[in-house]
Amino acid sequence: MNDSNKIKELRKRILKGLTPRLTADSSMCHLQKYKYQPMTIGVSFEVTADRRIWAVDYEIKIQCDDSEKKKGGFVSEKLTAKDPSKRGPARKYILRQGTDLQILDKKHRISKQNSSLLAIQSLYPEFENLPHQLKTFVKTINWIGVTRVFAVSPSGLRDGIDEEKPIDGIRVSSFDLSFVLDQIKEEGRYFELFKESLCDILGLENVIFEVEVKSHPSKDKASKETAKRIRYFIIKRTGDDYSYIEEYSDGTLVVSAILEALFSEKARGPILCLEELENCLHPTAVEKLLRFLQDHADEWPILITTHSPYVLDCVNPEDVNVAVVDETGAARFKKVRNTKQLRDYLKSGFMNFGDMLVSNFVDVLGK
Repeated sequence: MNDSNKIKELRKRILKGLTPRLTADSSMCHLQKYKYQPMTIGVSFEVTADRRIWAVDYEIKIQCDDSEKKKGGFVSEKLTAKDPSKRGPARKYILRQGTDLQILDKKHRISKQNSSLLAIQSLYPEFENLPHQLKTFVKTINWIGVTRVFAVSPSGLRDGIDEEKPIDGIRVSSFDLSFVLDQIKEEGRYFELFKESLCDILGLENVIFEVEVKSHPSKDKASKETAKRIRYFIIKRTGDDYSYIEEYSDGTLVVSAILEALFSEKARGPILCLEELENCLHPTAVEKLLRFLQDHADEWPILITTHSPYVLDCVNPEDVNVAVVDETGAARFKKVRNTKQLRDYLKSGFMNFGDMLVSNFVDVLGK
């Protein structure tokens, strides 16, 4: 199945209320009470287009198919953007209600099953006669929509060694660490940085990665032999002997996977999404890893989900968004603002940011 067909299949599954896993047809939305109610999803970001920085907001409301009423589809969409340095309201680039679509001042009719982001590319090939920045906005939203989420499993990573499995899929739970590191070494740009970073974060003495090409008899009678790459990913802690990566702790595997996802030019997207970064890691490794990610955030933007107060203590409060579940069961994200009250709390020294947010987030976020 090619990428276009995968996206179409994924869209059908979402509109039917199915969990978006292309290989699990029986998987259903666990929020049955809200399954047929309209669901709103929004994304806000800044992007550079035409040598200007734009603040962009995109909001979409969809409804799953009701087997009796057949009302599933796109309910509404809105894309607005503005130059933050200029006054005035944001400009409405895309506005959609049901089948009525407005792109700037031009009106169209589209299928309820089709998104405006796909329709605009059919109505205006190469965005002809539209503002150039709109192409950048739509392209960025599409990137965000297919960005991989790394929820790597230590057991999956360990079992995946020598499987030659690349980083693939929207939700990544495992891949072959040696195979991807081989690609990073061939790309050449970040291989040494990978080794240095891994040693620093985990307190390693050395990292060795070597590849040996061996010939084997071919099963195909037309060819005499085939070549196989044998990869050796070996690390050494101070006071210990050299050992293969799979013989070390779960945390060692997870940090290696995160760094490989970051440094792999073939697999990298516009942003790296990490679930529960703190899992399996010693607090010292968490702190060093977060410091590394923060130092390189301009080059590699990162989005992290966490339930750990310790992780929150290692980041700036203004970089944190908190998920708050409302009375309908929907999760809404509220940004932590650097208010005077928050600064006074932290200056008092009686409570750190992580504990304060967990125990008293209403005061932190504001009522």
